[in-house]
Amino acid sequence: MSLSNSELDQLILARTLVSIQREAIDSNKVRGIPLAYSQELLLLQYVFDFHLDGLLLIRRADIASLKTGDTDRFQTSLMNDANLLDRVPFTGDWAIESFRVFLSVLTPKQFAIVEDELSDPPEFYIGRVISTDRKTIEIHEFSGVAKWAENVTEIDASKITCVQVGTNYIKFYEDYFRKT
Repeated sequence: MSLSNSELDQLILARTLVSIQREAIDSNKVRGIPLAYSQELLLLQYVFDFHLDGLLLIRRADIASLKTGDTDRFQTSLMNDANLLDRVPFTGDWAIESFRVFLSVLTPKQFAIVEDELSDPPEFYIGRVISTDRKTIEIHEFSGVAKWAENVTEIDASKITCVQVGTNYIKFYEDYFRKT
């Protein structure tokens, strides 16, 4: 599916929940509120079970369908009634020209999840971004039991399909490392 910039502009102005299908990547839909876009990427306020769950940056080329149906609109009204939409960062100076640019502006203490969902098996990296250049992202990752890797991991920037920041999953690890 090819989304025009004017369609994306309308969705951003509507400030409503959308359902996104990325068939080549996942059979499950992604739900979120569009915040910004570039030529290649779409930034969403990720929403999971009525919880605002950080920012999700995905490739536009991977989007098979993007819809705002009656359920999305109704659930948006429920979120508005619960004052959740007041917490959505609708305005921002988003650096989303590329995954590399987005990752390069993170603070040194901020964690990110970087994914290559199309590899077999899919690749999932969580940690601090150390450096970025045109072709690679270096991330100091840690394991699920919060053990830092001895070496920095180099990720081929062209293989990244998704980046997440500020999610509940990430926040639990950030809190853990802040306390220890």
